[in-house]
Amino acid sequence: MKLVSVVGLVLVLVGCAPDVKEDSVEIKKVSANIIRKAVEFDQLNKPTKFELYTNENGVSLLVGIEEVYGNGNIKIRGGVNANGQRDGLWEAFYEDGTSWSIGNYSSGKETGDKKVWYPNGKLRYQGLMRNDSLVGKWQFWDSKGALTEKEYK
Repeated sequence: MKLVSVVGLVLVLVGCAPDVKEDSVEIKKVSANIIRKAVEFDQLNKPTKFELYTNENGVSLLVGIEEVYGNGNIKIRGGVNANGQRDGLWEAFYEDGTSWSIGNYSSGKETGDKKVWYPNGKLRYQGLMRNDSLVGKWQFWDSKGALTEKEYK
């Protein structure tokens, strides 16, 4: 019954105005085929977490997650697979919108290039991830810019 309701709501949204507020649930059409649905709220009932859905053959599919700060800026966002695991590019931001980190996931495991920045925008560390483990040469910078390198197997 819930799936029928969600699918019906998605179909209504595609043909309606871009913003809908129903029973304290905020839903917004963010592109031609992505719907952003608020799923968590703070004590003032402002949305703090959103699920991103697409409609495929009449079925609503979860494809991503976004969390926001109280000021509305994105805190973290990225894709998920059919099992709800992180999948694809994930980005995190400081409250002022400055990049905090960027990495890639495959079936919930961090895999690929990873970068993390200080709040001032300077690189803090970078390296390669494989199945949630650091591999190869990693570079670390302290707050004064001094570089340290470390090799991981």
